[in-house]
Amino acid sequence: MDLNTLKHSETVKAWVAEQLLKRQQAKTLEEQQTVEIAPTIETTNEETETPTRAIESEIDTDEIIDLKDEVTETYDPEKVWVWDDELCNLVIDSEYVDRTAGYRDEFPPKPEFTAEQRRLHDDHLESVIEEQRLEREHELELERIESERLDEIPPETRTFTITPEHWGDFLVLCEKLKRECNDIDIKGSVLRQRSNDKTTIVESDLTAIFGGTNADISISNVAKKLEHFKSIDKKNPVTITVNCERGSSKDYVISDANQDLKLVTPAYQFIDNKFMTYDELDAIFTLEPMSVPFVEYIVTPAISKLILGFMKRANIKAYQVVVENGSAHLSMNTQAKDQFLRPKVKVDVDENFGSSNEVSLNCTQLPLEYMDKTLMNVRCYKDPEQDISLNFHNTTYGKSLPVKFYTRSSMITTEE
Repeated sequence: MDLNTLKHSETVKAWVAEQLLKRQQAKTLEEQQTVEIAPTIETTNEETETPTRAIESEIDTDEIIDLKDEVTETYDPEKVWVWDDELCNLVIDSEYVDRTAGYRDEFPPKPEFTAEQRRLHDDHLESVIEEQRLEREHELELERIESERLDEIPPETRTFTITPEHWGDFLVLCEKLKRECNDIDIKGSVLRQRSNDKTTIVESDLTAIFGGTNADISISNVAKKLEHFKSIDKKNPVTITVNCERGSSKDYVISDANQDLKLVTPAYQFIDNKFMTYDELDAIFTLEPMSVPFVEYIVTPAISKLILGFMKRANIKAYQVVVENGSAHLSMNTQAKDQFLRPKVKVDVDENFGSSNEVSLNCTQLPLEYMDKTLMNVRCYKDPEQDISLNFHNTTYGKSLPVKFYTRSSMITTEE
């Protein structure tokens, strides 16, 4: 760093200002001590402050050079780069840099490895590469085993007859899910999968629709397929024939009195919203019997429309369940806090929870968007291990199809 740059360094300026101020104060104190009775003089901040510009005019070049040596004593560039035993590499010691008063604007370049550091670095790099190679070999072996297992499953054809009423319920299911699920994946006549944004899990038992049998069918691009489904006769029974290969549906044919509609299923790895097993769901939600919910409420179609309308106009993606003073209510407001909505919904609160907690839950709007023409019951349970609310939404589609939605919300303590 040249002398001119040093003179204009903000760190040096501040340090020099501090030193000169200390010297001036020491000199003043010394003069006062030589007088038997010194008059008391009240000084203002303006009198005691020493502006940087004024100090610059009092500093000569020789003094700056001397001060440079004093400043650099607190900052050793050789200590900026330190050896990390875990990474086997030289890294910047941020703690050292933070606690020093260095005036440099840039860090010194990374130094060369010593012979021992080079050996450790290369050995570590080789071990990482070898570990990645072994992991990839393991993944390929698992894929090979799974492929052989699927090859051993013989091709199978299953036929299901669906009543007009159940076909209507199935169309409602597809209509509601098409906006937030690219695909529908049914295993054992059960639909259980995540939404596209992963915030919601939808579940429905379709056993009644498929006549009490286990149906495995994957419907890709459900929004497009739904247009075909609507062309099927809704007044008479519908037949679905599913052709399975390697354990999953290859194609399916939907037949009525006037047509046989054949739709091909893509390879399973291209299904976006894959089926979730019960164990996978249980790992996210505690499905064992729990105590009473700490919050419970019912949303009507009219209230759902009201909430979703406000959220769309206000451009917000969540509504709040607020528990305070032993009661609870639903609430929504914009980020600017200039638009509010408090739907008139009766919210029941567990007495023990409400008397000792004041929290707010941010709830996704997706279950409300999934609603049909019936009520939705919402129950919120506290996760026993963390401040998370496990939210269970129950409703029906069409005339009799039960549908559940699972979501999670952080329990935020309400600020007083």
